[in-house]
Amino acid sequence: MLSTGSIIFSSCQGEILSMEVVNEIRDTITYNELFNTAWKRFINPWLESSYATLNLRTGELEGHDEFTMNSDTPYLILFKVKLESLSPKDLLTDDEVEEYERSENSLERFCEKIEINVINRAYDYYQSLWNRVEWYADSIIEENLFEWYETRKIKSDNVGLN
Repeated sequence: MLSTGSIIFSSCQGEILSMEVVNEIRDTITYNELFNTAWKRFINPWLESSYATLNLRTGELEGHDEFTMNSDTPYLILFKVKLESLSPKDLLTDDEVEEYERSENSLERFCEKIEINVINRAYDYYQSLWNRVEWYADSIIEENLFEWYETRKIKSDNVGLN
C-alpha cells in the first residue's frame, strides 16, 4: 500500500536529484500545495486514493493515482488523500452526522443530497490531521530518502536543479 514517505521507482537510470536538493524542495512546499495537487488528480474521490508526489528527476510536485505514475521515474509520495477511509465524523458536523445516521444513503450520496462542499471539508480535515502529524511524516520521509539513496549508492551530489 502506498503511503506518505513511500518511494516509487522501477529504474534509477539517468539523473536523479541529490538528497539535499530534494530536502530543499520539500522545505518550500506548503500544505495547500500538497492537498490541491493530490485533489486535482481525482477522477472519483470516493473510490480511489490520490497522491502529491515529488518527481525525483525534475523536482516537480505532481499529482498521481496508482496508475498514472511513469514507471521510469522515481517519485517520493509527500501526501495522500483518500475519502473512502474517512468516517462521517471526519467530514460532517455533529448535526449532519445525526441526520446521516437516520438516512439510508451512502456518505457520498448524503453529501450530494444536502450539498456539502466535500473539497472544503476534506481540506479542513486533512489540514487538521497534517498539523498534528507533519513532524512524523517528515521523519518517515527523511528516513526513507536516506535509506533509498544509501541502498542504491546514489551520490548526494548527483544532480541539483539548474
